[in-house]
Amino acid sequence: MLRMTPNRRAFLRFLAGSPYVAALGGIRAFAQRAPEIASIISDPKDALDVMDFEEAAHRKVMPGHWAYMASGVDDDLTLRANRDGYRHVQLRPRRLRDATKVDMRTELFGTVYNSPIFTCPTGGEMSFHADGELAVARATKARGTMQMLSTATSTAVEDVNAAHGRPVWYQLYAPTKWEACEQIVRRVEAAGCP
Repeated sequence: MLRMTPNRRAFLRFLAGSPYVAALGGIRAFAQRAPEIASIISDPKDALDVMDFEEAAHRKVMPGHWAYMASGVDDDLTLRANRDGYRHVQLRPRRLRDATKVDMRTELFGTVYNSPIFTCPTGGEMSFHADGELAVARATKARGTMQMLSTATSTAVEDVNAAHGRPVWYQLYAPTKWEACEQIVRRVEAAGCP
């Protein structure tokens, strides 16, 4: 595999904004024809899209943990459907527009976030980083985005809320006993989670 040089990345950024490349199917279509584009990034600023992080994460995370993170349930049908669905979403570049003042803030149930993009709940995040959910909380706090915490969190919801600076959302996988479910819901409500 060829190594991606800074000049090559700059050229690809230029191509990504080109209406000619868009007419040919976009940078993803171009990338499929040029395998060296898919090389491993070493700096987040070099990413052309979010999928550029996938191989870097794959190489950093232990194989068992990667399999947990990268797979879906059952036969991965929903995972494939989501990826196929996103292939149909395209951006239409607009030329000669001031893009320096883009406001992506989103209000959701009375809370304003800087972006509609949020972190999905993933159980046992300490498997991926020593600070686990606390590292994610600090990152989402820094960006003003929403964090959703998994029922299978490796860190207490109260500690995550403190690191995030405001209550996170909580994904509940209800236990089989109603009393246990009530106990979890009471704790999450007491922690301030909406």
